[in-house]
Amino acid sequence: ELQKTFEKNEVWGLALFLLHEYYKEVNGDGSKWGPFIKTLRMRQLTTDALHEIQGTIAAELTRQWMKSSDSFMWWSVGSDGPCSPSTGICKSKPNDKAGDNRFNIHQMRWAYWIVKQNSVRVRHSATGYEFIALIPFYNMMNKVINVGGGVTFDRDGMINVRVGGNYEEGTQVGIHPGNFSDSEFFVRYLRVPETDNENTVMKLSLPGSIPKGSKFYYCMKGTERERNSDECRGSFRSDSMFWKSKVLTEWREQMNLPPRLQELRMWATRLHLYGGNEEMKLLSAANQIIAGLPIPVDQMPAEEQLMLLGIAKSNEDAALIVQGPVGDRPLPQLYSAPDYEDDHEAQRSMEHLAFFAAKTHNVIASGNIQLNATQVVLNHIKNFYNHGVLPMAGLDELDEFLLKKIGMISHCGFENDMKITYHNITQELFCAMRVHLMNETEMNVFCPMDVRVWQENCMNVEFLNYTAISITNELNVVNALRSSIYQLLASYPSSLDEDKDQLSSYNSDDIIYHIIKLRIREKELLNSAVDFLYEHEEAVINGTVPFQLELKAFERIEANQRQLEYEEFISNITLLASQPNFITSLEVKVADKSYNLTLYEGNEVPDTIKQFCYQYNISLSNVNVLEKSLRARIVNPAPLQLLLGVVTPIGTRNILGIPDGSNVTIVTNIFCIKYNITNRDDCNQLIKRVESRINTTFIRNPLVSLSIDSVDGRKLKLILYEGEQHDLFQYVSDFFDYYHLPKASYEMIVQEVHKRLPGIALTIPIGLSSQKQVNIRFSLNENITNTIEGFVNYYEIDDNIKLAITKRALYGMNPGSYLV
Repeated sequence: ELQKTFEKNEVWGLALFLLHEYYKEVNGDGSKWGPFIKTLRMRQLTTDALHEIQGTIAAELTRQWMKSSDSFMWWSVGSDGPCSPSTGICKSKPNDKAGDNRFNIHQMRWAYWIVKQNSVRVRHSATGYEFIALIPFYNMMNKVINVGGGVTFDRDGMINVRVGGNYEEGTQVGIHPGNFSDSEFFVRYLRVPETDNENTVMKLSLPGSIPKGSKFYYCMKGTERERNSDECRGSFRSDSMFWKSKVLTEWREQMNLPPRLQELRMWATRLHLYGGNEEMKLLSAANQIIAGLPIPVDQMPAEEQLMLLGIAKSNEDAALIVQGPVGDRPLPQLYSAPDYEDDHEAQRSMEHLAFFAAKTHNVIASGNIQLNATQVVLNHIKNFYNHGVLPMAGLDELDEFLLKKIGMISHCGFENDMKITYHNITQELFCAMRVHLMNETEMNVFCPMDVRVWQENCMNVEFLNYTAISITNELNVVNALRSSIYQLLASYPSSLDEDKDQLSSYNSDDIIYHIIKLRIREKELLNSAVDFLYEHEEAVINGTVPFQLELKAFERIEANQRQLEYEEFISNITLLASQPNFITSLEVKVADKSYNLTLYEGNEVPDTIKQFCYQYNISLSNVNVLEKSLRARIVNPAPLQLLLGVVTPIGTRNILGIPDGSNVTIVTNIFCIKYNITNRDDCNQLIKRVESRINTTFIRNPLVSLSIDSVDGRKLKLILYEGEQHDLFQYVSDFFDYYHLPKASYEMIVQEVHKRLPGIALTIPIGLSSQKQVNIRFSLNENITNTIEGFVNYYEIDDNIKLAITKRALYGMNPGSYLV
């Protein structure tokens, strides 16, 4: 019953198990763990001690533990938790079947703190996997950082506790508890390590830093194929969108930026200031469009989801998808707000709108309006409050700018890597701070202003994550980090000198002694980082720090040129793809008017001319003249060097043909545009597949050449190459589909091709993954290796199956051989 809990959070799982066994011991039939559980103690700080740790990492850890224990409580009684009334695992009176005696929040906190303070990580000696456990006698051992030792779960099912070093009989043995910082060590054991601790660092959390182990990196900044992979879809996609939306809000709150227009719009619409019957009808129609979005629209508006997913490239696109064309939308109307005394939800909405107004005033008063995006958002907010203009749904200009920064911060590392260490700042923290302080000009070098974060041109200038950007940016980074450190130092209740003076007033058995020692170590670390920043600032001014902006500016010019060339290429390809798909056309004058006689693929020439004559009242005596003129205009197509069936994203199978002498890239791109293969990576993969079929390592001999007179007047040539002979029905069917030929003569052509191939000496059925079975055919006196290579290339078969086919073929074509 606790498996899901352990999977979610192993501390929560062990805490619930501890409570379950504890109450079995004290209120039930007893527990085999009872004697051990009774030895465990929760260590908690007094009010005076809590005051003394103010400003330390230990104070923040204490708050985090309390918050996590409360989250543990509420999750456990939720729909996914194990403490529902129907389960018996969370009862403080296990033998009492009636009544709700589930664990309360105080019991949950006790168990959580017991586990955090007394557990140890155990390594499985066979697998190397680590898990947390409560171990008898471990809480009696002396915890010493880097002394050695450890706990393992051995193959015999026994727990092996190894002490660190050699000890005299009768002395307390020591063990390394884990790579804890001074504050982590203190919160667990209410003392600090006796020696300097290299694990002590100060983590500086910046908005946009990706959580440890998250897949957000490649799901946000990977290739289009990676971003659309199954791993980045489903529940992860909604989690990622929630995270990005949350970060956009937190960033603006922490950096004193204007409120998000999306939130302003949300609370205004909840007041029904812009409501009405027409609007409700429109919303109902929109619900049919947005039913497939990963997050309910009451949790995140559809327009914002569409933009975060990259489906809509702008607010206008998002509005068009959800609300329809501008002309079809009802004109907005401004209504009176409901009375807040009668509607608590209305009061809540009004409070939020009032808060946003005050926040906007604070932003303007503080002068934090240097960004152009900030100015644009402020103008929208002013128009809303002054003139009632409802902001557009979706991401605003500042959201777009911050999303680009989030994408760049993803290159810096995880949030756990953003650290201040002794006389140093980690490269990851430097990187994230540089991105935070980049201005719009610097940002446009890496991602142009008019380009969205998910577009290709925002990714083709590499950001050197551990290299300074510009001298101005780097000096701003130094000042910002130094200011942050000074703020951390100011948060302590005393200065470093005062702490050193106070330390001598306490002995080492007093908890205040350890708190003061903890403060001294943290302040010395912070002061050493300040010294490092002054040294780095001097190096920046002296010109010994390299900058990447000038180099990247040249790369941006080149990238923009490549992008323009690519866009021109796609424009030309789109023009070619949009050309009418007919064989030829003949202008025919009838009286004073001209009409086009058009011959389409697969249509018989005489029938086409007769229908044309009937349509425009032309005498049938002209049929022969028209037919002669029309046939003279027919151009016979070049033979195909490749036919390839392609299953498109919309679930259709279309045939890609590569004529002799044509450009593979151009022909394939025309195909992609014509059949809605909009993902650039998908089209590039298709080009690679075509090239691998044409430019082979084996000899791609033409096996059959057959001339076909088409009913539409064209003379076609069917050429069957090595690798294509094993499923003639499929190949000929694809040939007919490509040229839009009627299937009446399809089987006759199959038989004709079959007759022209060498006779079959051996067939071997080959099972293809998720596809129908195909028989590979061999003829006498042919090159078996070349036949197999052609088959493997055509059907994309891996080397293991290739070897098996080769063995079967050699055995089958040479009777009397011995197959090993």
